[in-house]
Amino acid sequence: MSRTSKNLRLVQIFHNPVTAWVILVCGIAVTAAAWKISSRYVSERAEERFVHRTQEIELAIADRMNVYEQALWGGVGLFRASDRVTRKEWRDYVEVLNIGAHWPGIQGMGFSVPVTPEERAAHIEAIRAEGFPEYTIRPEGERPLYSSIVFLEPFDWRNQRAFGFDMWSNAMRREAMARARDSGVAATSGIITLVQETDQDVQRGFLTYLPLYEPDGDLTNTEGRRRAFRGWVYAAFRAGDLMGGILGSGGGDVDFEIFDGTELNDDNRLYRSGLAPTDSIRAPTQFARLREIDVQGRTWTLHFYPKAGYLAGADDSTPTLIAVAGLAIDFLLFYLISALAYLHRRATRIAEDMTSELRSAKADLEVKVTELERSNDELEKFAYVASHDLQEPLRMVASYADLFGKKYRGHFDERGEEWLGFLIDGAHRMQALVRDLLTYSRVGQREYNLGAVDLNETFDSAVADLMVAIEESDAEITKDPLPVVLGDAGQIRLVLQNLISNAIKFRDPHHASKVHVGASQSGDVCTLFVRDNGIGIDPEFADRIFVIFQRLHGKDEYSGTGIGLAICKKVIERHCGRIWLESTPGGGSAFFFTLTAAGED
Repeated sequence: MSRTSKNLRLVQIFHNPVTAWVILVCGIAVTAAAWKISSRYVSERAEERFVHRTQEIELAIADRMNVYEQALWGGVGLFRASDRVTRKEWRDYVEVLNIGAHWPGIQGMGFSVPVTPEERAAHIEAIRAEGFPEYTIRPEGERPLYSSIVFLEPFDWRNQRAFGFDMWSNAMRREAMARARDSGVAATSGIITLVQETDQDVQRGFLTYLPLYEPDGDLTNTEGRRRAFRGWVYAAFRAGDLMGGILGSGGGDVDFEIFDGTELNDDNRLYRSGLAPTDSIRAPTQFARLREIDVQGRTWTLHFYPKAGYLAGADDSTPTLIAVAGLAIDFLLFYLISALAYLHRRATRIAEDMTSELRSAKADLEVKVTELERSNDELEKFAYVASHDLQEPLRMVASYADLFGKKYRGHFDERGEEWLGFLIDGAHRMQALVRDLLTYSRVGQREYNLGAVDLNETFDSAVADLMVAIEESDAEITKDPLPVVLGDAGQIRLVLQNLISNAIKFRDPHHASKVHVGASQSGDVCTLFVRDNGIGIDPEFADRIFVIFQRLHGKDEYSGTGIGLAICKKVIERHCGRIWLESTPGGGSAFFFTLTAAGED
């Protein structure tokens, strides 16, 4: 067979529709095998990631409970170092700890003393003499032994509900109190409902007790410890607040439950992340895991399971990409070979009537060009609409860019490291922009919760959220007494937070940053101001800065998206007020805004 004949034979094979179907079937089989192998690999990686995350959560809980125990031992040390600890000394100790900021989950730290029936009347009179005329040991009734909470800080309205409560009267509390007294070590109780709980946001709780003994007591045996016993230093915990403080927003892509003991049932469940506490026990899943930890003599069982969509991570996209890419190639080859066969047949017909077919081809081409132009126009409109729905893709890009950076940082050459930095920085800046845009749009969409807002509390909350930036910049934040206004507390707090944050951000590098918040009132109009000693703003830009996306500095000089002040303006105008700026370059800035004063009842 001549070379020309072989080439012709080869052309005929690839111009045959049967060949297209054979290649399609073989390609699909290869793609299915590759998909199965990659899926198995992804599943193994997901299980490794799940186990690692559960270990992190387990260690975080165990470590935090040990740290909290040390804070209670500090309270024991306070009593051991003093002949008589006063109520003020206990309050000062707890205030220094600042449990609200540094020890989340602790509802209060207190001291409880044992009281015999013979001592009960004298004890009550002694506490009443300290300025608590309504004090008594609760609940009422005759019992062989009482206990009473005499110190409890912070002594707010919620904790005052527990003042004088006899914890020994409750079997669950009594078991832990006796264990601490007799053993000389910390003891955690089973599940209880704290006396401080109200009808709202009810959480399951527990208590941790530490014993206090006479300094010269015999602590070598149980009887000696009982004779030397003086009282319990203890902490009351709300499980939901505690886990929120330990893990922040939660366990990431892992949910978990904590059970008191080894029985997994609703009665023993102390905490569940991500799901309502009334839900039934979660059925085992592919990666479910049980772990037991000891918490001051109490066994906690941790039941871990992945959240819904756990495998919908970056690694999970690999089998999908393989399948999609493989099928795309398979169908592309099928299309190309089928098209070749079709074109070959068509070329044969064209050769028979060249002139007629050329005219027809020209007409077909003009139609296709028109259709292509129309398709391009529709595609542009579609791209414009799709660009508004970037939040979730950007979150995924930013998240996996961070993961990629953490895992492969240092594995590239200098240019690769620079490109990686550009990728991570660009993803986070775009994510921040989309997040701020959503905040801006939601200002007018969320329900307007109108009510009396104490701006002193709002100021404290805003400053607390900015504490990291304040400490890093060594800024001094002060205020005058602020009024009570009518408005939405969350939105007004957003205004104060943005204005104070801007004052810290645009500080004068040659001077320590000072920010002062004050107010004046005329009739029912309150005018508030946030004044700083920063770099100032040229008056000609005073209106421009409140327009969305307007920035006076490059992103390399000062971070931000140019949306914060636009949010402030939108909030204040929604409250029927106005906001304006008074500033000179180098002379600091003062932002003023008006709100309506809250009327008296």
